Amino acid sequence: MKKLAIVALFAAYSTFSIHAFAKDARCKISFSEGVQYNGLCAFTFTDKEGSFKITNKNKRQPLFDDIYELELITLQKNYALVREIDTIKRGYEHDTKWGHAIRSLEDRACWENVDGSFEICAY
Repeated sequence: MKKLAIVALFAAYSTFSIHAFAKDARCKISFSEGVQYNGLCAFTFTDKEGSFKITNKNKRQPLFDDIYELELITLQKNYALVREIDTIKRGYEHDTKWGHAIRSLEDRACWENVDGSFEICAY
């Protein structure tokens, strides 16, 4: 019985821990005009399909410009929706969809907008 409880606890931890901890990463965010941000960020997986959020390591500071949090939501393998989440400026969660992205064939850490207007990389 004790072993069963330990296995159940481990399974619950494994299931929920994917959401819990941000990891330090290097993020690069580019627009068609050039690189907008290239530096340290906090990277958090949000599900087992590969969706993630990136923020400044100091969550009270923007990642760049007025952008505090970007979220990539995996819709299917190698295809995702990217959105900016704004809670700091407005005081409530508001999202702005950037558009759909596909995983880069050259650099698997990168996601490119289907029309080429942006690229997000997290290493």
